[in-house]
Amino acid sequence: MARIPHILHIDDNEDDRTLFARAFARSGLGGVLKGVASAEEALVVLNRTGPLAQLARPRLIILDLGLPQLGGRDFLSLLRSQLRFKDIPIIVLSGSESYADIQHCRDLQVVEYLVKPTAMDELIALIASFDRWLVGSSTGMPASKPLPPTP
Repeated sequence: MARIPHILHIDDNEDDRTLFARAFARSGLGGVLKGVASAEEALVVLNRTGPLAQLARPRLIILDLGLPQLGGRDFLSLLRSQLRFKDIPIIVLSGSESYADIQHCRDLQVVEYLVKPTAMDELIALIASFDRWLVGSSTGMPASKPLPPTP
């Protein structure tokens, strides 16, 4: 019996989280989506402590860079410094088209860096494309490799 993949979506903008959840539901991707508003909330989910102890480990993280307090860049660095989280694929979905942001994320081994689409049908198609990160071995590891650093 295959385990249902859990996806963690981190975005401080409530409207963006709601829009993402609607697009996720219409994408046909499948799985369980957990949306949180901050990196701090995401760490609670990832560490599965207290009432979240029974929560399944996410098989994919969707991260916005523009987070308050512990920003997305720092959160990404923190995750990649922790051995127990290194194997979770991370997709950055950001409003930033900054080369520095893209390069920083590539250096930290994100599997994709995507600029948030403006149309709902584009977001639905984008989310549907995430299936390649949810299929693979029985451990749920992606079949593909992260983006290589740019020269």
